[in-house]
Amino acid sequence: MSLDQEKRAESAPPLPANETTQNSLLNETVQSLGQAAPKSFDNLRAQQGAPCDRYQHNDNPTVAAPPATLQPDCWARIPQELRERPQWCLAGSDKRPLAADGRAGSVSDPGTWNSFDAVSSVAAEKGLHIGYVLSANDPFTCIDLDVKEDTTQEQLERFQEIVCAADSYTERSRSGKGLHIWLEGQVGKGRRRDGVEVYSQERFIICTGDVYIDKPIRNRQEMLGKMVSLMTEEQGAAQPLPDGPEVETDETILQRATKAANGFKFNALFCANWPAIGHDDHSKADAQLVQMLAGYSPNNLNRPGFRGGPLG
Repeated sequence: MSLDQEKRAESAPPLPANETTQNSLLNETVQSLGQAAPKSFDNLRAQQGAPCDRYQHNDNPTVAAPPATLQPDCWARIPQELRERPQWCLAGSDKRPLAADGRAGSVSDPGTWNSFDAVSSVAAEKGLHIGYVLSANDPFTCIDLDVKEDTTQEQLERFQEIVCAADSYTERSRSGKGLHIWLEGQVGKGRRRDGVEVYSQERFIICTGDVYIDKPIRNRQEMLGKMVSLMTEEQGAAQPLPDGPEVETDETILQRATKAANGFKFNALFCANWPAIGHDDHSKADAQLVQMLAGYSPNNLNRPGFRGGPLG
């Protein structure tokens, strides 16, 4: 155990029960993920004596704390086992990874990653954020609990129980509205469902050092395996749409899209220049780009009741 881990362990509040009880809580919380309705997780009863406190957001007692401002001094609180790996990039306002020299970063190109010290030094100088690139070659997984304005009380209570069951190093997200739980374990490219995202590779996670649970990074492979398996299950999953033959090249579709009336918007989305059109959520921007591309493609959308054409 590193010195940083020992300090966090010493400062962590004692668990309310023994390891057997903790494992039971973990299993109950994970099992509930598989009992979800198509658009939400099943309701969970609040656990008594949960090993963490509730967090605040606006008037709701179970969301997140106030937004985390750029605080380079807090970065030293990021666990040493993350800081010692050369998998760091800068992060601007659009959340995209950037190499320490300003080039575009990539979650699949280690040549654009750098050491924690190099990246944090540049970030502090230029007023940028920093982030860690999850890779199949490291032992880490991050659970991202995404809190939005329309997140329900039921979801918030479930998020809280996931935090308590994981009982691992957790920090507030850059916005302060969500939490990032860091664990040891592998889930491949991960899963996303109802505000819960789980990743262990090819993902850029902005790190704040704004600690919510100050404990060592725990190995939770069993929890993660069950969690991902149950999040994958869908009730009454629709069959994929039949696809037709390709009638246009990608180049033809791109040319038509860029020359359309909304070509500026398409170009901004396609080139990831989201701030130019007022986007600050890369997930929503990507979804809008896919929707626009689908509108220009006549293949599996060429079905009764759909006319096709540009969207957005």
